[in-house]
Amino acid sequence: MKKSTRKLTLSITAGFLLCSFLLPTVFAATLPEGTVVSNGLTWTRNNSTVGSSGKSNWSAANNTCQALTAGGYSNWRLPVNSELNALDKSLLKSAGWAIDYTWAQTPGNGDGGYHYMKWLGNGGYLVQVSDNANNYVTCVR
Repeated sequence: MKKSTRKLTLSITAGFLLCSFLLPTVFAATLPEGTVVSNGLTWTRNNSTVGSSGKSNWSAANNTCQALTAGGYSNWRLPVNSELNALDKSLLKSAGWAIDYTWAQTPGNGDGGYHYMKWLGNGGYLVQVSDNANNYVTCVR
């Protein structure tokens, strides 16, 4: 390999290494504490997304996620049932999440005014409840 080709290759490699160390740090610094990545989705911690308790009714939860800008992204939303079911729960406790009920975007069956929530503990299950109930909120993108 020519000397100039080696320098170019070394410069490009060094640039990629530098970016691989710096970019995750910059990205992580702008995300809320306790954010996790699971199954290709980024999740905000459920007990810090809304107010001091992390709980709200469904409408406030939905509005919070739609208005959220974090990590340079504004396309946050409430997760659907299948995403909550696929969430790797082993990550949650160490990231400071509340192992409790968390809102889903998925509407309940019936005349409206109900959405699903997911229990994030072992054997987690989905339950539909009134939109007026207060549950934890996680936003996903």
